[in-house]
Amino acid sequence: MNKKNQIKTVCQLLHRSGLIFDSKGNLLPCNAMPSIKLGRLYRDFFTAKELLKLSETSHIKKVYDKLCSVPDITCLECNNYNNCGGGCVCHWTNYNFDTL
Repeated sequence: MNKKNQIKTVCQLLHRSGLIFDSKGNLLPCNAMPSIKLGRLYRDFFTAKELLKLSETSHIKKVYDKLCSVPDITCLECNNYNNCGGGCVCHWTNYNFDTL
């Protein structure tokens, strides 16, 4: 799929290229992480400009730094790391590198 230019990444989270809201308007980093609420529409932000400002706060940056960190140092040596980013972030919350 990569050779055919059909896929660029495994997840929007790693590139912060998407917005996911739950049914109550909470901004989530991933639809599989409903317990991590980054902010709430019409409470913490109203406009795109305010959302951007919220996303630049130290709290949000720390959350993304933690979630998007390398799952294992071995990943940095892999030729495919730029494509997969270490795989699914949710996966690494349940397993460790050696287990897989």
